[in-house]
Amino acid sequence: RAEIKADMVVDNVTYKDVGVRFRGNTSYSYNVGRSEKLPFNIRTDAFVSGQKLYGYDNLNLLNAYKDATFIREPVSYLMMRRHFPAMKSNWVKLWLNNVYWGIYVNTEQPGKDFARDSFDDEDGNLYRGDSPSRLTRPTLTYLGSNIASYQGQYDYYTNNHPLPWVDLVNLCFVLDRTPMAQLPARLPQVLNVDRALWYLAVQNILSNTDSYIGTGNDYLAYHDETHGRFSILPWDLNTTFGGYDWPGKRLGAQGLKRMDPFYNGGTSLRRPLETQLWAVPQWRERYLAHFRAMLDDWFDWSVVGPILTKYHKMLDPHVRADTKKLYALQSFYDNLTTDVVVRDRYGSYRIPGLKSFVDTKRAFLQTHAAVNRVAPTVTELKHTPPLPKATDTVWITARMSTNAAKTILYWRFTGAFIEAPMFDDGKHGDGGPNDGVWGAGIAPQSAGRTIQYYVSGETTAGVLTFAPRRATGALSSYRILFKTGTSPVRLNELLAKNTKGAKDEHAEFEDWIELVNTGKQDIDVRGMFLTDKFANPTKWQFWTGTKIKAGGTLLCWADEDRLQGPLHLNFKLSITGEEVSLFDKDGKTLLDTIKFGPQLSDVSTGRLFDGKTTVGWVTFPVPTANAPNAPATCGVRVYSAADPLAHTLRFSVTGAPKVSSTVQCRWQNGPANGALVHVFSASAANTPVAPTFAALVGAPFALFVMPLDAQGAATLPLAIPDIPALVGLRLYMQALGGSPAGLLGSNAAEMTFCPK
Repeated sequence: RAEIKADMVVDNVTYKDVGVRFRGNTSYSYNVGRSEKLPFNIRTDAFVSGQKLYGYDNLNLLNAYKDATFIREPVSYLMMRRHFPAMKSNWVKLWLNNVYWGIYVNTEQPGKDFARDSFDDEDGNLYRGDSPSRLTRPTLTYLGSNIASYQGQYDYYTNNHPLPWVDLVNLCFVLDRTPMAQLPARLPQVLNVDRALWYLAVQNILSNTDSYIGTGNDYLAYHDETHGRFSILPWDLNTTFGGYDWPGKRLGAQGLKRMDPFYNGGTSLRRPLETQLWAVPQWRERYLAHFRAMLDDWFDWSVVGPILTKYHKMLDPHVRADTKKLYALQSFYDNLTTDVVVRDRYGSYRIPGLKSFVDTKRAFLQTHAAVNRVAPTVTELKHTPPLPKATDTVWITARMSTNAAKTILYWRFTGAFIEAPMFDDGKHGDGGPNDGVWGAGIAPQSAGRTIQYYVSGETTAGVLTFAPRRATGALSSYRILFKTGTSPVRLNELLAKNTKGAKDEHAEFEDWIELVNTGKQDIDVRGMFLTDKFANPTKWQFWTGTKIKAGGTLLCWADEDRLQGPLHLNFKLSITGEEVSLFDKDGKTLLDTIKFGPQLSDVSTGRLFDGKTTVGWVTFPVPTANAPNAPATCGVRVYSAADPLAHTLRFSVTGAPKVSSTVQCRWQNGPANGALVHVFSASAANTPVAPTFAALVGAPFALFVMPLDAQGAATLPLAIPDIPALVGLRLYMQALGGSPAGLLGSNAAEMTFCPK
């Protein structure tokens, strides 16, 4: 399985000399000689350093072994990301030497990119439980202090860490050898117990026996260095929804639909992650609470069915055209709802239908004695004051139903959560005594700290629930304010995934942050700080002699490589979103900050008007690195909402907007044979109106209705009158429309009129 060189073409862009090899265990070995549809791994930077595809350097192309529907893995990751970090996954169409090889599932590679997007750090050790032997499996049992005993059972995915394996050995020791009386205190110091329970619960509700709960294989363990604890995470999900019957404890297709919540995969393997956690009564009840949350949240065909059906319908024409797929086309259709029997080189087996599985498993769990218990309800969770200062005690309160006999507050800055009892006595920020509102206080914390918290409610019988319902999967939080200051220097634009834009002095495409000097004098920014960790305001400091000219900009490279130059930062930007802040020379005064969400490659986030806060942050499909965001000359500028995916309609203007000329306006992605409302104004705006629409033009405005053709598109010539006074004026335009999903919007275009 050595890598070979190949040229890869994606979206008409050629990537030279990528590394291609076969991948997989059973998905490869069970199909060699039987099918040409084998799984592949592609490394874009195997032979060309720094080469990436949309910010990623690794593709895992999976052949949907044991999944006739092709949708188990991507949708399972989607569901799991509700509760804990999990890989991104999608589908690709693959051609080999111009021959269509069909549909493949593409799942993100574990590594630093995943860690950066999912945790507060990216430098922790990442392991995969993956042993080829059925006699010894990586079940987190303690094998002694010799590191070599673990290296044959776990894959190590981290490079250049000073202490590999030591943390994993310690986790196994604490989990497997700590006396039960000491386990509740010791284990949370090295393991995110709630996240581990979520992992076990989700694998069980999806009856995925090719995981820790069955084979003891195919999971990830990441050591989060910010909090000093491991998280157990999913990997290799093609056999979810009962797609694999582990030979160590066979259940059959019908048994997989009725898997007991405390299924342990048989006695041939020790699984301390299950046995030790379930042996602690409060953790056992927490585990069962997570089942109830999933049943209420998404494990219902009325919720997950439309998602599965949507993707199944999307894949239909591509699977029909796939002559190399592992299973018959009829199995693709049938397995969405009903069981199918398929064969590989070792025989035939039954794969549960997705609808049949969800309906049967849900009905089974709803009547299971351990799950079907009445838990308290928790509402109105909040903290007071809402914007605390470093001198404030913060009161956490929540309203509990009358069957709550005990409530606990869990909170932290870093590390394990601290537990504090809550009271309904009128003395803990909770209002009056016995009014159903419970409260507890958190002592004053340092400026910049983000405090995370959640609460539990418990009945006299020990039945638990949480608020937020997903506990550590959806934490509430507040941040302690810094004092703020003013400066002509402001954050102006950033790009979190740069694959083809500005290059640094080493000819590399790196993330970047742009500052602008809005003042009338040159400013030396030496001593100021940039950070992507609000609680660490002095993370990176400008060196001596760094000046920004009046009205000028300064580009800083967020490449985590300070040795490359004085403007190379010691952090990168996350494409999933984070916060960047500028602090004054005292390291305590906040000058500017931007919190951004998920980003697209080569689409920047910036201020519509340089350094000004009147309109706020928007996104630019054409970044303006180290140059003004607003052009000084005439022309057309396109921008969109801060969420680059919010607007699905597309609007463009072609041609120079000279007076006494004509430009072409083009609308796309609208409803077929429908209509759009086109709005234009002399001012810009950025006002969220709906989840899928932000008004990007200001008031007052004018509008007209534009009919669309069968492709949902339209083109209209716009004549610009021969009026010299128009030169230099700006016109802002945006389209909006409706759909069954709600209000739709387009990007906006700013047109600055030019002279003849």
